[in-house]
Amino acid sequence: MIPQNTEATILGIRNTGVMARIYFRQNKLNEAFTLFHHIINKVDQIPDPELLALLPYVYQDLGMIHYKRQQKKAALDSWAKGLSIAICKDGEISPSAEFFYGKIAMVYYEQGECETALSYAKKAYQISLRCYSEQDPQVFNNLSLLGQIFLKKGDLKKALTHFKKVLKILQKDPSQHQVELADLYVMIAQAEIAQSKTDKALTCFEKSVLCMIQAFGENSVQVAEYYLKCGNILEQTPELSSEAIVSYKKALRIFENNNKHTVESLIILSQIYGYIGQILYHQGKFDDSIKYWKESERIFLEVSQDESQYEKICNHIGEVYRSQKDYEKSIYYFEKAAQISDAQNCIYKPNLGSYYRNLGDVCKENQQLEKALDAYRKALDADIQAFGQDHGTIKILTLEISRILKNQEEK
Repeated sequence: MIPQNTEATILGIRNTGVMARIYFRQNKLNEAFTLFHHIINKVDQIPDPELLALLPYVYQDLGMIHYKRQQKKAALDSWAKGLSIAICKDGEISPSAEFFYGKIAMVYYEQGECETALSYAKKAYQISLRCYSEQDPQVFNNLSLLGQIFLKKGDLKKALTHFKKVLKILQKDPSQHQVELADLYVMIAQAEIAQSKTDKALTCFEKSVLCMIQAFGENSVQVAEYYLKCGNILEQTPELSSEAIVSYKKALRIFENNNKHTVESLIILSQIYGYIGQILYHQGKFDDSIKYWKESERIFLEVSQDESQYEKICNHIGEVYRSQKDYEKSIYYFEKAAQISDAQNCIYKPNLGSYYRNLGDVCKENQQLEKALDAYRKALDADIQAFGQDHGTIKILTLEISRILKNQEEK
């Protein structure tokens, strides 16, 4: 018979578990994290079978907290512990084991460890076939993950085979799976791009957006975000950059016509203007590029105090003005980017050296050699501080400094 005080402790732990999961679902991650660790410590002290049954759920959510915090190693550790307990408790062919195999596969996939990801994803898929019906999200999500892994590995034939299996499942009841279909068409598009089949890829992107329109409406924020997602992917392929601009402009139209602007939506709006500005810059359309970048800057300054992002906007604007030979404005923006970065209250400043180097380059082009020399020296110090003496830019910057010094000696 369990002593009364132990029974009370077990009840308290169960209630703590309920509260922890409520906090987790409310996205109160710090509170949930503390309670989950409290439960783990208590179960170690009272190895009651009912309490041990809680642990897979604890490690499931604990891993998700680490994952949301970008702590992927800690997430893997939590899910590995949860998997071990789940197998001991329910056997390998169980929904809980399927969950852990799938999540572990996802993290290894994101880290580029495709072979390890593949082994876990295959197990998750095989278990899901035994535990669920074909139409269950676990089945087609695992199939989709396998396709994504093969895509990252460059095995396009196997990737498309898996994606088409998912498509066949989802098309049995498309009205219930519009968002999943949209995501799937984007994955198929990426595989088609990798095979240089751009026409097929563009058709898939169109299908993906149509699915989102059917799910949320033509002028919904969700559709705008999907145009943005498609633009991000299209932009990575130079010959599709004009299509990327079209996609971004459709996102712009929806965001600009949205009367319920938030700080977050305005920051996204600023980013889209910047994306278009950067594509136009790479296309050599500098006058159009600067218009978009200046609008990006204007919106950003109205709503955000995030100087780590503003320094990047300044750097991009400096690059465009430099290409226009407008050295005064270019120097102004490169100096601003460097000043903002240098003032950041942190030790690691990976972009500072590149800002000073850009400043040095434009000053040298404009024959302001003293100012160029000062900028190159600051770039050298910043890159040594950030990356060490062996970084590739150290030699380049040292050579630039020596050239200017030699030029001054000759004069």
